[in-house]
Amino acid sequence: VNTGPYKISAELVGSDSGSSVISEKTVTVEPYVLPKFQVDIETDRTYYQPGEMVRGSLQADYFFGKPVSEAQVELVGYTFDVQRNDFISLQGQTNEDGNFEFEFQLPEYVAGSDLDGGRGRVYLQANLTDQAQHTEISNTSLPVAGSSLVIEAVPEGGRFHPGLENILYVLTSYPDGLPAETDLNITFYENGQTVQASTGSYGLAEVRFTPQNPYQQLSIQAGDAQGNGTQRDFYFEGEYAEETVLLRTDRPVYRVGDAMQLSILTSQPSGTVYLDIVREGQTVSTRSLEVTDGHSEAAVDLTTDLFGTLELHAYKITPYGSITRDTRLVVVDHADDLQVALSPSQETYRPGDTANLGIQVNGQDGQGVQSLLGLAIVDESVFALAEQDPGFAKLYFMLEQELLQPKYDLHGYSMTDLVSGLPEKDPDLITAVETTAEASLAAALAAPGALPFRMNASSAMQFVERAYQQQQEYFNILSKVLFGLLITLAVAVLVLSVVSLRRERRLGRGLALAGGLFLLLLLILAAWLPGNTWSNSWLYQWAGGWLILALVVVGLAGYITLIVIAWRRKDSLLGWSLLLLPLILLFGFFLVFAAYQSDLNVGNSTLIPLVVAVALLPLAYLLRFADFSLSGKTLPALASLALAVGLILGLFPLVVSTGSLSIGPELRLLTNQLDAVPPPMMAVEEAMPMAAMAPMPTEAPAAMDLQMPVEKEALEGASQSTSAAAAEPPRLRQYFPETMLWLPDAITNPDGSLLLDVPVADSITTWRISALASTQDGRLGSTTAPLRIFQDFFIDLDLPVALTVGDEIAVPVGVFNYLPEPQTVSLELEAEDWFELLDEPVKTIDIAAGDIGVVYFRVRARDFGRQPFQVTAIGSRLSDAIRKDVQVYPDGKPFDISRSDRLTPGTPVQETIPFPADTIAGTQALAVKIYPGVLSQVVEGLDSILRMPNGCFEQTSSTTYPNVLVLDYLKSTGQVSPEVQLKAEEYINLGYQRLATFEVDGGGFSLFGDAPADRMLTAYGLQEFADMSLVYEVDPALLERAAGWLLSQQQGDLPVTAYVTWSLVEAGYLDDTGTQKALQYLWESQSQAEDAYELALVANALVAADLESDGKITPAT
Repeated sequence: VNTGPYKISAELVGSDSGSSVISEKTVTVEPYVLPKFQVDIETDRTYYQPGEMVRGSLQADYFFGKPVSEAQVELVGYTFDVQRNDFISLQGQTNEDGNFEFEFQLPEYVAGSDLDGGRGRVYLQANLTDQAQHTEISNTSLPVAGSSLVIEAVPEGGRFHPGLENILYVLTSYPDGLPAETDLNITFYENGQTVQASTGSYGLAEVRFTPQNPYQQLSIQAGDAQGNGTQRDFYFEGEYAEETVLLRTDRPVYRVGDAMQLSILTSQPSGTVYLDIVREGQTVSTRSLEVTDGHSEAAVDLTTDLFGTLELHAYKITPYGSITRDTRLVVVDHADDLQVALSPSQETYRPGDTANLGIQVNGQDGQGVQSLLGLAIVDESVFALAEQDPGFAKLYFMLEQELLQPKYDLHGYSMTDLVSGLPEKDPDLITAVETTAEASLAAALAAPGALPFRMNASSAMQFVERAYQQQQEYFNILSKVLFGLLITLAVAVLVLSVVSLRRERRLGRGLALAGGLFLLLLLILAAWLPGNTWSNSWLYQWAGGWLILALVVVGLAGYITLIVIAWRRKDSLLGWSLLLLPLILLFGFFLVFAAYQSDLNVGNSTLIPLVVAVALLPLAYLLRFADFSLSGKTLPALASLALAVGLILGLFPLVVSTGSLSIGPELRLLTNQLDAVPPPMMAVEEAMPMAAMAPMPTEAPAAMDLQMPVEKEALEGASQSTSAAAAEPPRLRQYFPETMLWLPDAITNPDGSLLLDVPVADSITTWRISALASTQDGRLGSTTAPLRIFQDFFIDLDLPVALTVGDEIAVPVGVFNYLPEPQTVSLELEAEDWFELLDEPVKTIDIAAGDIGVVYFRVRARDFGRQPFQVTAIGSRLSDAIRKDVQVYPDGKPFDISRSDRLTPGTPVQETIPFPADTIAGTQALAVKIYPGVLSQVVEGLDSILRMPNGCFEQTSSTTYPNVLVLDYLKSTGQVSPEVQLKAEEYINLGYQRLATFEVDGGGFSLFGDAPADRMLTAYGLQEFADMSLVYEVDPALLERAAGWLLSQQQGDLPVTAYVTWSLVEAGYLDDTGTQKALQYLWESQSQAEDAYELALVANALVAADLESDGKITPAT
């Protein structure tokens, strides 16, 4: 499928007059994934001034009607000048209604842009992640202007004509594009005259006056009824006036079925303007319009899909290479000549049901009217596919980005220098180059896996892998350092306690008492360990977790008490041991983090010292307890005992339960906590670009009306056991179309009624029913209505657009439980040959009532093609099963092998296509194209020739001239699309501006604009500018200067004279005396041509002269 914008046109030809009406629409084909939920951003105002406070809210709702509650929100605000500048970042969480309130202050300075006529714009991006760990991104922008009113003015025809009555069009609007009804005071500086006018409800005023010269300066003041006012000065400098574009609608509010009349005024009398129409972030139409006398018109038929608020943008390329635009907002209401009512038989259907849809069409008198109906039922999520930069704005930003790419010119080298080889008179240079080449080749051949004549390129994934390895090496070293420090500090704390006991001569008794208590505490601790028989005791069941937490708090209290005692008694040994304790805990936390990030396999030789080090800490404070107890100090003894108990109960259960701490082959710390964090759905390797394919709908199940018995009984309120629910297989949901019904030609009964039975698809969503009714007498009526498909429990797959063989991903399976009771759900992944399952095929999740959860299945793709992915969820109350497809691409690079030949009558063509030996099996495809002629083959994909110009005169021409010829051909054959035309004109504009910089003082052109000028380059440029003037406005004075310089360079050089004469004729200078003189010289000197090339140049010049003068080639030529 060829991606990009497609234009669909419908033409209605009149039967009598032969006139026709054309309606057109733009459809974009590109990769996409339907969103899971809708994210809307609303602000308290539609435009702002710098420094003002913005208040707004974000509303998130699933398409099946439930709010996205408890979702994580990140809202980023940014502006653009030469780069993106983030000025605000807000984090939060949606409430139970899916709402998130925010406020922030705008920057005091916001850079304006040519695109918005000098006004600024602030962009907001909201990233919202729901409880199923699916993220949707919503973008919006807010106009920022220095005042609340915007004034634009343009003369009729683009410039003022002295001595005649001229019309000045003045358009006032608000920064958001809505027209503003204002009173105007216009002061003309030429004569000091002040004119008063009013723009009216459409925001447009026409001011008539007679200027004395084309250069005018005037001031316009505008004010509306709400007290908003502004003033702007305008300078009109004749043909050198600044480019301005004004977009005007004939009214601000329309109805479906109307024709919206648009007028576009520009300050340039000719050229092209580009119009796009955007609805809810989606481009619905793009058009290119030719400007005549500074004016252009367009009519847009308003169909049912244009209901709502439309953004209209008119773009114009300025002579200086920038792009400017004007924006208007209009509202389209439903057609109301007919009243159309859509009545589903029930509010909510389940997947696989049959929906009974009743339709009634009445006239304005309430009586039924037989009508022709166009019906469409489309998934609501399709309408939520919003483009970040819709319409021509996307192309504008792409061109701007390409302009910012650095370009390099190498001066001082000619083509002869590059192709003639190394200078023979410089043996040192030759030896150095040959030595370098041999060393480079030897290094390449010695590289592991290197093959002769093949480049070993470092891919992006190799770069990431190297970075990951460096990260692991860093954390390996950090883990070892922290491990050593942890053991050293733990031993130091124990040594301090032993020194204190020995100093008091109680070391033996203290060791015995502390050792006994330590063993007793370990026995008590074992009673709480998971999996131990004692752990089922009433104490563990009733208060295990809370008791441990309480003892840890007591230990913290003991620690604080000992600090106070050490400070009061000036006990330095106790003080140092207490100060080292938090340092040990901090190092321990860092060790856990570093060990998890490293790839160390911890063996018994490392694990045993670590366990001993952890045990030394509580033992050290048990020694302190023994010391204080034997000396009769009750409070310090109790504090030491509390700290020791807190350390044992705080450290050992954490290490054992979360890290599976055991003397074995490897140590895993904090595994359970880290596993609770959902793994990202990220491809590990992507060798090919992901394709532009949405999931293709599979064949609808034959039994569309079957209900799952378990769910049916649940809906009826009947109770059932878990075993009964598991015994019944759930209905497999696998039919997920985006358009459920397309019926363009339904006819109602004479009373205006119609009843339809619509098989319901398997999507859990809300469908939008759109209806347009028309009668034979031309009355129209339109409406939309929702059709909700829902069940209280279901699962959903969050698959990527595409995978590549070898990719490893964790596929999220969202579990949605809207039942009023919790469920224990068992999810099973159906095994398929195309993937390798990297974890358990069955997983269980406990999900609360009205809650959302997520389960991940990690798989590795190993076969390509359109592949199924099926998960079955068996719940204790309700169950569900879902199957979707994902596109998997082979792990390789596509190569095209082309063979060409000619077909002749009666002679078949046979071609043998050899495939390389290392071709991936199953990827071969064969396409045969038959062209009616050579030209049709050349013009296929002609727009791909367009390139941005750069370099010297010759390099710039080698891209600009093809751009000119491509645009000319596409326009003359009616094949050009507005997007391609805008891109081509922008490239031609840039090339034209660049070529003009290579003009030499005194006339002519050279490679870099340095004297002297070159005759052949100038002649080539003259032809180029002449052809360019057919599709783009070229300054006639530029052509005059180039032609004049060429005519002044006439010499008796046959090939140069022939080529220059050819250029002069093509540029329209046939009748010039110098050109006629050159033609006479060619007639007289043609026999002196030394080769066929010179003779061809002479023939081209003479043929061009014949065609220009007589329209045909004369016999003499």
